[in-house]
Amino acid sequence: MAEEKRQLTRNVPRNPEAHDQYLRGRYHYARFNLFDAQKAVAYFQKARERDPSFALAHSGLADALMVLPISGDVATNEVFATTKAAIAQALQADPDSAEAHTSDAATKFWF
Repeated sequence: MAEEKRQLTRNVPRNPEAHDQYLRGRYHYARFNLFDAQKAVAYFQKARERDPSFALAHSGLADALMVLPISGDVATNEVFATTKAAIAQALQADPDSAEAHTSDAATKFWF
């Protein structure tokens, strides 16, 4: 029963403001262009500031940062360290996070 409860509550945001910033970041990330990727990065950073244990915000930041070198707008070495740190923070906050593992795999593929 304890494991079932943990699975049901692990992605429940504890901070509504962080969750709102995260959702705004995901909206802009999904548009997949330079302008919106930059906005997504800012929203994910705000979500992380409001709730440093919010794993989805960390993996969202990593995802948004990956858009920048893929689009050719930023050099890989400018965002690689920040991307890897965000993934590490996501995995530390929630080692079972599918989103964090997906971000990690995408980083390994693209970088």
